Amino acid sequence: MAYYLGYTHELRQREIFCSALAPTRATHGSRYKSYRGPMSEVAAHYIKYREENDYPELPTGTTAADLEALAEADQDFYWQALRVALTIPDEELAWLQQDEALEYNPDFSPVM
Repeated sequence: MAYYLGYTHELRQREIFCSALAPTRATHGSRYKSYRGPMSEVAAHYIKYREENDYPELPTGTTAADLEALAEADQDFYWQALRVALTIPDEELAWLQQDEALEYNPDFSPVM
């Protein structure tokens, strides 16, 4: 499925949503004033991150592939942390979540 960056009617808030079909006014018009996409999840989050952090405007004609390359090359610490969280493999994520549960939830901690 493709990802889109939707702009809500109130204060042009940004939301990332996933849709199997290209959004239209009939399917998404009541929720979003406009949208950008289709693109990958990383590219959608990168555009949202850029806009929320006052990055300069992207050049006209920037493609989804260009966004992927820009997202990979951007060395902003907070963006890289978000990108890693978006691209972590499922089995590694499950391992990290289990490790976190053991560390922070006393019900899962081994008895000493």
